[in-house]
Amino acid sequence: MVVRFKLLRSALRAFDLCRRRTPKWGDQSEMVFRDSLVGALTNGQIAEYKDAFAIFDRDGSGSIESWEIKRVLNLQAAGASRRREMSDDDILDMINKANPNIDGNTMLTEADFVAMMAEAEYNEFFREAFAALDEAGNGWVPASSITDLMREFNEESDVMSDINMLKMMQRFDIGEEGHIDYEAFVNLMMSTSGSTAGA
Repeated sequence: MVVRFKLLRSALRAFDLCRRRTPKWGDQSEMVFRDSLVGALTNGQIAEYKDAFAIFDRDGSGSIESWEIKRVLNLQAAGASRRREMSDDDILDMINKANPNIDGNTMLTEADFVAMMAEAEYNEFFREAFAALDEAGNGWVPASSITDLMREFNEESDVMSDINMLKMMQRFDIGEEGHIDYEAFVNLMMSTSGSTAGA
């Protein structure tokens, strides 16, 4: 029961994040980014997210429809004094945003659900990591902080070459002033996570 509750809380957090975002419909870069997030999940995380999917997929059809999500969300809303029940339109909008590949989704497949969960998982991780580096709350961190961090964790050598650093900064559009904003930070972290994917 505790495990199911934990899975449900994670899924509700993912749905909430999904509801607040505005996807770029059909944007290939967004799909590539989501695929890279899923690729960075461990086998254990994927299995956990599939278990969470099964909690919602009450009829075992292999996809989640609005009535299945509404049932769980409204059960949860009943136990919270300030959470309002979601309308059918709200839930359909949330389902639609869960897969940025096509505008007009009315159901959520297991693959879409796992991608949505991965996005929520890494969103929290990235925000915490960025906040730890951005102690002043400027909304950016000096590139030197990131390069020091990357040198610290670089497995190939103790010192990442200045040439490689320069190429990386150009690739991720790091400004001449040497500031890295949150979006560039996320893209940079995902580009260096391939060696840890599936661990």
